[in-house]
Amino acid sequence: MAVGRTGGTVIRGAGTALRVVIAVQQAGKYASAASGDTVEVVQRPGSALSVLLVDGQGSGPGAKALSLLLTGRAASLVRDGARDQTVLDSAHDFLLAHRNGLVSATVDLVTIDPVASELRIARHALAPAVVGDDVGFRMTGPVSGPIGRWQVEPAATFRTGIVAGTTLVVTSDGVAHAGDRRGGSPLDLAHALTAAGLAGATPGEIGEFVMGLARDRDHGRPADDMTVVVVGVRADADPDRSMTMRVSLPVTKRGSQ
Repeated sequence: MAVGRTGGTVIRGAGTALRVVIAVQQAGKYASAASGDTVEVVQRPGSALSVLLVDGQGSGPGAKALSLLLTGRAASLVRDGARDQTVLDSAHDFLLAHRNGLVSATVDLVTIDPVASELRIARHALAPAVVGDDVGFRMTGPVSGPIGRWQVEPAATFRTGIVAGTTLVVTSDGVAHAGDRRGGSPLDLAHALTAAGLAGATPGEIGEFVMGLARDRDHGRPADDMTVVVVGVRADADPDRSMTMRVSLPVTKRGSQ
C-alpha cells in the first residue's frame, strides 16, 4: 500500500507571502496487512500546526494499533497547546507504564509556528532528519533513541526560521535502513537529495523522490514500513489565501487480489 498526501497553509509576513506545504508518502512492508507507521497533522491553538509521525515497533496490525494509540494521545496534547517536550515525555510515560518497557516506538513532532516564525523538530527517532535550502541539504544534528524503554535518551531537537526555500524531511526507519538487508551502503539522504538537484523542489517532488529511492533500494519490496514527511516553506503568489489539503490512497476491496 502507498499513500500520498499534500497540504498547505499560508503565513503572512511583512514581506513576501509564504506558504508552508506538507507532503507525506507512505508504503507498508511488503506482504504486510497494515503499516505500523501513523501520520497526523494537528492544529494547535492559534495559528500553529504540528505533524506527528509515530512508528510502532514491528509491523502489521499490532504495530498499527500501537502507533494509532500513541498518535491519538500525543495529538490530544498538541491540541491543548502542550510544549513539544511535554508531548514526547507523556507519550513515553504512557507506553512505558502500559507495556512495562517491553515495547518501543519512535516519534517525530514537526511544528510550524508562525508566531515565533520558526520550524521545530522534537524527536525520539534513530532515522536522521534533514534540512534543506536553495543550495542543498544537510543533517539536522544528533538522533535519539525510541520511547517506551526504561532507559530513554533526551529528545533530539532542531529549529530554524520560516524562510522561503527551507525544507525539513523526516522519515521512519524503513526508509533510513532501506537496502541494509541486501548489503547495500547506508542511505545518506542529505547527499542523495543534494546530488539529485532537489534544492528548491516542491515538497511533493522531494517526498516522491525519497520514497522511490527507498523502494528501489529494497528492490520494490519494502523490508519495513516506510513513511516520508516533507515540510517546505515556499514563496506564494497565489491570491487564494486559504489552507488546502489533498489525500490520495489506494483502496482494495475485501477479498480482492
